[in-house]
Amino acid sequence: MTEKVFINSENKATFLCPKCGNTRTIDVTKYLNIETTIRIKCKCKCGCTYSTVLERRHYFRKEIRLPGIFTLHHDNAIIKGLMNVTDISRTGLRMEIDNTTDIQIGDYLNVEFRLEDAQRTEMNRQVVVRTIKTNIIGVEFTSHEQADRLGYYLMQ
Repeated sequence: MTEKVFINSENKATFLCPKCGNTRTIDVTKYLNIETTIRIKCKCKCGCTYSTVLERRHYFRKEIRLPGIFTLHHDNAIIKGLMNVTDISRTGLRMEIDNTTDIQIGDYLNVEFRLEDAQRTEMNRQVVVRTIKTNIIGVEFTSHEQADRLGYYLMQ
């Protein structure tokens, strides 16, 4: 199994040998501008070879599958559609939709869905579109008004 290694604020990552527990911290600045997934093969002093993936995100991202609705206000028209939230973090989410023809990077959307916590917390947030890959849309929250509820959910 490939483990994720997070990059700290000094652009360093600490690698942990799964066999002996030995750690090694290295500067990973040279990898930061690479767009694709960064897989690193490590060899420990004990002889163990293992693979890791560098995680460039600042916050933990939780994989989920939650249905919801998005609304786009575009050229005096309101476009609504169904979505499935596929992952979420403190700062944004990734959603899958059927049709992206009218959505562009930089557009503001309203998204509505319910968390799968005990209270079935309703999330109604404004987001800005940051990435589009076919029918997968990456968005960032424009405010942190429900950050406490979302933070608690992410820790579950």
